[in-house]
Amino acid sequence: MFAALRRVLLVATGLSLPIEYVALAESGAYVLSPTKIVAAVFTAFSIGAWLAGSRPAPRAGKHWWVFAFAWSFAVSCGVTVLWGVPVSVILPFILTIASLLLFYVALTVGITSESELDHFLGGFIVGCVGVSFTALLGYGFVTESAEGERLGGLGGNVNELGFNLGVMLPVAFAYLIVSGSRIVRAAALGAVVVGVVATTNTLSRTAYLGALVMWVYGMFRFRRLDLLRYAIPGIALFVIGLQFMPDSAKERMLSMTGSRIRYDTSSGHRVVLNEWGLRAFASNPLVGVGVQNFGTWAGKQTPLLHPGSVIHNAFIRVGAEQGLVGLVPFVAILVAAWREFGRASALATRGGVALRSLRLKALLLQVALLGTFVQHLAQTSFNYKLTWALPALSTVVLHLVVQRVRSASRTTSGPIGVSQPERLARSTSA
Repeated sequence: MFAALRRVLLVATGLSLPIEYVALAESGAYVLSPTKIVAAVFTAFSIGAWLAGSRPAPRAGKHWWVFAFAWSFAVSCGVTVLWGVPVSVILPFILTIASLLLFYVALTVGITSESELDHFLGGFIVGCVGVSFTALLGYGFVTESAEGERLGGLGGNVNELGFNLGVMLPVAFAYLIVSGSRIVRAAALGAVVVGVVATTNTLSRTAYLGALVMWVYGMFRFRRLDLLRYAIPGIALFVIGLQFMPDSAKERMLSMTGSRIRYDTSSGHRVVLNEWGLRAFASNPLVGVGVQNFGTWAGKQTPLLHPGSVIHNAFIRVGAEQGLVGLVPFVAILVAAWREFGRASALATRGGVALRSLRLKALLLQVALLGTFVQHLAQTSFNYKLTWALPALSTVVLHLVVQRVRSASRTTSGPIGVSQPERLARSTSA
């Protein structure tokens, strides 16, 4: 009963993750949504079950960096208050970041097996497909750009939907490869197709660029597997996709070329914001100008920006608002997650066919993480749920691989000893 409830909550959490446009109630800047309710229930259940049980949390040096980021965020909140901003103004954002950090903890301790990982990722894929259909049908969030309509559906912000779909695509591709069920493979293929179409209709240039980088890196990582089975179909899908891509998406892509980007007001405004973000960081490199205080700071420096201005670069925003004490942990968390996925994939490779499923999931989750790196460069995405979910999943996947290899080493006399997975797990703290 307890395990069944955990799996139901994992499916529900993954399912609700990409839904950002449904609001049950609003109070000032704080919005109560079904996603937040489900995430809160899952977080309370997972952390409560872990505290009540005897199973230790998966060990990772990255946890200390998460704690350091939380500390830096608290310090920068104090800086904002010193600027004269009432706590009530930044309280909704404080609650958002606190919930994201707790969500990281909940995923880390709440997923205890590959089956539970599948429940969470499967729910996430279904949620993304459902949101994609609402966008393609024109239901939910719709906005305009110079190139045409941008469709966000129940995913809300089109850039965040593109971010979420950028993670979903390699995850769905993983199940297309590893599943032994034709039904699951067909469903995964359908999810990839729907996700690609929905991504093009977000007209999110960072999503396009992230998808391209993931595709190139994925082809590089899969070069030793089966070229005819994976690479050539991937190239064929890319070429076919270009033929059926709407004109608005093609125009959006062309707007990134050197001859046109100089006249693109959106890109130009983001460059100005990033420049002033770097100036804000330089003005107080240790602790920054304060959480959600960049607009106020910049508005006093130049008439070009107003108090509501937000930096469209996750790294520059963290550096500007939280200084080095926030930027260093944030970058360290992402780098550690990358290394954990890589080590999980490498260790699972040595485990043979029995760990093929976990190996490919680790590899393709790493591909997804790379896509988010690209999108962080042009989005204020450090407060997206998946930005914190992927580092949690990297710890989970590595822990599952280490457990499986350790279990196998007790029953076989193969070349993999217990000490090796332990060393690999500990090395992620670097």
